[in-house]
Amino acid sequence: MNRIHLLSIFYIFALCGRAQSEGHLFFNKVDIVEQIADKYAEKGNDESQKASFKQAVLEAFDNYWKKKNIKYGLNVSEINDWISQQDALKSEIVVLQESISELKETVNRDDGAKLQQDYANSLQEVSDADSLLSVRKEELASYQEEFKKKKKKLDDFKGGGNQYQTLLGGIEQEIEDAYKQSTGTLGTADVGVMKQAVADFDDNQSDLQSFFDASQYDSLVKKVKIIKGILPLCESVQNALEQMGNKKFDESANTKLKNAMMKAKVLMPSTQSKEYDEIMKALTDQKSSFKNLMYIINDIEESDDFPNVNVAESIEFAHNLMDNGKIKEIEGVTYYNKYYKVFNSVLDDIRKKVPSIKTRTEVGKYLNELKEKL
Repeated sequence: MNRIHLLSIFYIFALCGRAQSEGHLFFNKVDIVEQIADKYAEKGNDESQKASFKQAVLEAFDNYWKKKNIKYGLNVSEINDWISQQDALKSEIVVLQESISELKETVNRDDGAKLQQDYANSLQEVSDADSLLSVRKEELASYQEEFKKKKKKLDDFKGGGNQYQTLLGGIEQEIEDAYKQSTGTLGTADVGVMKQAVADFDDNQSDLQSFFDASQYDSLVKKVKIIKGILPLCESVQNALEQMGNKKFDESANTKLKNAMMKAKVLMPSTQSKEYDEIMKALTDQKSSFKNLMYIINDIEESDDFPNVNVAESIEFAHNLMDNGKIKEIEGVTYYNKYYKVFNSVLDDIRKKVPSIKTRTEVGKYLNELKEKL
């Protein structure tokens, strides 16, 4: 090996070792690299050799810095990069050790005038090489430790196919499904799907960020934000529909549900805003519908025309007392607001069953059963 070239390379790598703390100094400052290259070009005996020395230095810096960056990802290809980096470091350590031995042997056997002249410089270069070797060994140990952690994380999700990729892909699909739910009808949105998607995103956020590219990850973050924002409103709306549709009328409960919906309200598309307004109105109007239905039941129960009471006439009269569109006509028959499922079921029973009852005692018993449902 050319001794001048060897000394140059050791000195360059010594500088590289010191430059690491300066954040890729020579990679970012090309003029400094040029200065170092020119300095070592002066060691050449002629113009050709000087040019070769300069080119060698420039290539050394280019190869060392530009190819040194490593992304700490989780993909299999990146794990292979870690292995390649470690192999390269090991090879560099072997070369350094051999070169140090060669320098030491040269110092021991050659007592010529030229060696005496360069003796002090040679010792310094050996010292610099030893220091660099120590730094490189520490760096290798650090890479190996990080590599073990990354590889273990990847191996944990392996077996029977890439379960890690399947897991994150599944979370992405969950978020997509939940987002569709959050942009649809408030009263029928699958709250369970939305909650699960949010929980899985929160639990795996760092892995999702590593797995997907920046634009994909940003899209997931935006969709999860929308899901989280409207989730409380979907829950309060569905609680209101459950109360109005399947439980006994409770004015106090309706008031609490209205307050919960107002507190959870967020910016919504027009279709959801319209649905929200309809449900809020239904919570307010249910009291009037309750009174109207109770009037019908009492009017039938107290009718002087029994058993020939005209049920349809009683219902029509009671409905005419209502206003504000609380009564809807469906196929020629009037019913209460579509959200009052129990009320409409009771009204339907009155139309169909009461005319068939022949005694006042029986009709009274039956109407009391209907009242219990309200």
